[in-house]
Amino acid sequence: ALDEKVKMQIEILLNEIVKSIKNREERRNRYLLPLKCLFCYAEKSGLKDIMKMEKAQEQEYSLMLKREYGNPCSSPKKFILFCRKVLFLESKNINWEANRLNISSERYSRSNAVESFSFLDIHFYENRQGLQRYLKYLLTVTSLNLGTIRIHHTYIKEFLSFLEDCGKVITDIDRNSMEEYLKSLSMSRITAQSYSNKLQVISAFLHYLHVTDYIGEFSNPIPLYYKK
Repeated sequence: ALDEKVKMQIEILLNEIVKSIKNREERRNRYLLPLKCLFCYAEKSGLKDIMKMEKAQEQEYSLMLKREYGNPCSSPKKFILFCRKVLFLESKNINWEANRLNISSERYSRSNAVESFSFLDIHFYENRQGLQRYLKYLLTVTSLNLGTIRIHHTYIKEFLSFLEDCGKVITDIDRNSMEEYLKSLSMSRITAQSYSNKLQVISAFLHYLHVTDYIGEFSNPIPLYYKK
């Protein structure tokens, strides 16, 4: 049986498609058929929330869509992005736990292309939640613009991906883990300025997690690794 939350989300999406997509062929092929397939996928897979689809679920849905309807349908990724954007803007409260956080049009200027922040590349729960908490802090407490926040988001994802490749979570961070990352970063072909910028971002992220008791205190070697 279809989950009640997903049923409500499907209804919201259907209403938006009927209201906003006027071209009949486009509406059928690029929106209604993918939505019908998403309904079937959610029913078969037991999906609980479209906003929290993991990468593996997106891939399963994409394969199902192509198998059922072939080429007439548009890119499954674009349709999922459309669904997330509609559901995000429909919600009265921001869903900070979503696996992709969309930014409403009121939050950025026309010259700024930042529309969403994705957490799908971060697979360990502790790492993803740590990044989501920090991004919420950057968006709601600091005065950083979205372009700067996107850079922070990118640098921190790279750091967390390194930890995950080593099988580690941020809540177990220690000096040895940090030194492994710093040595790896020092061997990458980036300028001294870019290197130091990344260290500043990671340091601020770790400081936030520490003061909010998400991670314990540890001997952080970052100050020893800055380059001029």
